[in-house]
Amino acid sequence: MSEKFIIVGPDGLNEEKEGFATSEFEVAGGTPNAPVQTNGSGVLDSSFIDQSTLDHGDLNPASLTDDDHTQYLLVDGTRAMDGELNMNGTGGPYKITNLAEPTNPQDAATKKYADAISAGVYVIGNVKAATTTQLTALSGLAAAIDTYVPTIGDRILVKDGTDANPGTSSIDNGVYTADTGVWQRAADQDNAPEAEIVNGVLISNVLDGDVNQGGSYVITSIGGGAEVNGKKMHTIGLDAIKFEQYTTPTELIAGVGIDALAFASKTVQMDLFTTGGLAFTGQEVGIDWATDFTTDAADAKAFRASELSSTSTNQGASLVGIEDASDYYAGTDAEDAFNELEAQIGGTSSTAFNFTEDNVLADNDPIYAALDKLDLKHGDYASTLINEGASLIAVHDAAGNFTSTDVEGALAELATNAGVFYEVDTGSVGIGDLVYISDNNKVTIYDPANLVGHRGIGVATSAQAAGTDVKVAANDTVVSGVDLTGASVGDPVYWDSGLTTSIPVGGGKYVWQVGVAKDITTPSSAEMHVEVRFVKKNA
Repeated sequence: MSEKFIIVGPDGLNEEKEGFATSEFEVAGGTPNAPVQTNGSGVLDSSFIDQSTLDHGDLNPASLTDDDHTQYLLVDGTRAMDGELNMNGTGGPYKITNLAEPTNPQDAATKKYADAISAGVYVIGNVKAATTTQLTALSGLAAAIDTYVPTIGDRILVKDGTDANPGTSSIDNGVYTADTGVWQRAADQDNAPEAEIVNGVLISNVLDGDVNQGGSYVITSIGGGAEVNGKKMHTIGLDAIKFEQYTTPTELIAGVGIDALAFASKTVQMDLFTTGGLAFTGQEVGIDWATDFTTDAADAKAFRASELSSTSTNQGASLVGIEDASDYYAGTDAEDAFNELEAQIGGTSSTAFNFTEDNVLADNDPIYAALDKLDLKHGDYASTLINEGASLIAVHDAAGNFTSTDVEGALAELATNAGVFYEVDTGSVGIGDLVYISDNNKVTIYDPANLVGHRGIGVATSAQAAGTDVKVAANDTVVSGVDLTGASVGDPVYWDSGLTTSIPVGGGKYVWQVGVAKDITTPSSAEMHVEVRFVKKNA
């Protein structure tokens, strides 16, 4: 069967024609009604196309006057613009909306970015989540960050490192890219190029998380590196990087009004330095502290400053509470405390206080009796009663001569402290023993038979061992506790290797009187008036 073709004849009608021979194909030229042969790639030769009548329009950027063809920007960004973008068309001008925050030097800036720049901050890209506690490692995807489980490529803000010496044992603060292995710093927070980590860098939004979602954070610490554009750089691993929560100046925009405003763990700042200040019309404005303090319904609102100085009923002092840790008053505010105090001290009015014994404390009150002891009267100084007079007068004893601190005690010590202290040389001494000076500032018991040329100086007033101090009394002193067995009151007392009322006998002995018996109610522990004097030497 031969091949047939449908062709368009000179009259414009379809005609059926038997198959063509190879020689009949039009290769180049202008043979009418001949079939066209393609090349080896199945493409028509350009000589078959008359391009003289094709109009592709004027694509010269300097004079865009031809609108035969329209060109479009591709959404994947593969076609770049070669001229200005004019948004002032019919009905314009128009806005470019939904721009991302700029991260590169040639990115378009959003209004939010410009507002932040005017506030002294520099905005970088948002983060998916932010930490709430200090981390111990930055690797893997299993651990949740603020209840959000990271995926590969997520930007995570690490802000809770507390180590003051970064690069040692803590995780340095910064923005990191989550990965299955070790996390790396994000490209806009790795100081490449330099000055990416400086004070004022702002992360405008945390996209996820239970605590930090919707928050923004800014670097507030100042680095120790070189200064770039007026800010000192942080050196990673050397300078502590501190992030703090930040509230942008455009979060609240002036408008018709805000019916309800809720803040969750956020700080609210209000600028009152505007024309006319802050006005509330038709409302009594108060601060409701009921969630923080236990108050009754009347006290649930804050009071006005004028009420603190008011003297009107239920204002002024009646609004000011008192801290009465010792529970002196039953009242809990200043007004009631004043009234109680006035009643206690006997005041009959706010201008007259009547201090009398009767209204301060009752006569039979033991407290009043104690206070009366402190109320020294002129008569107390001249009194001879016990615990009054000299017993109330203190002494100034700069030299430390007395252990007592009042006149009464000092007089008692003076009456009993007559004598001189010496160190016991050898052996020991007893009460009433006659002693002589045996060495520098030392005494020993006097031997009347052997100590030729030595003199007794007095009697020991207490029993002391060798090496200790003993007070030695001479004339006009009373010594208690001596053994005067066999003596009578008034008898002279002699020394003969012990106390005796008989004159010592024996050739060569020195006879010394040491005292006179004073009180022999108990002879073995009697009192003796000291009177030391040499009597004679026996032949």
